Amino acid sequence: MRTKTVSILGLLIAATLIAAGCGGGGSEPEPTPTTPPATPTPTAAPTDTGGGNGSSGGTGELLSVIHGESPYVFIPDTLDLELGKTYTLDFNVPTELHTFTVPELGIDIFVNAGEKVTEDITINQAGVFELICTPHLTLGMVGTVTVS
Repeated sequence: MRTKTVSILGLLIAATLIAAGCGGGGSEPEPTPTTPPATPTPTAAPTDTGGGNGSSGGTGELLSVIHGESPYVFIPDTLDLELGKTYTLDFNVPTELHTFTVPELGIDIFVNAGEKVTEDITINQAGVFELICTPHLTLGMVGTVTVS
């Protein structure tokens, strides 16, 4: 009788270990996929956009840049810009700090929580450059700036 009890107990322990090994590794639920909002279309800016942090008054083409927060993304995540042309970047008002940083071009624009930022940039170097949000880089908040 004792051998039968030990055998059953051994089978129960083995079954428990096998089930635990195949269980997916944790108690956290699977992430729910989210769909980012539609990508805005760049539009030509008037000659004066009213300015903003460091803005020279909106002298170029207006590009709306959205800092997505769920998921953390740039919208649009790819910017195709012309060499030497001035662009007015118009950022949405985020609920937390974001940056628009292109290290190779020396661009580092901070957009604080609840702050409206409009910034003029003129790029004088052709190439393909990485765009990052410094505080959310590890969350995959990156993009590409192509200048031709």
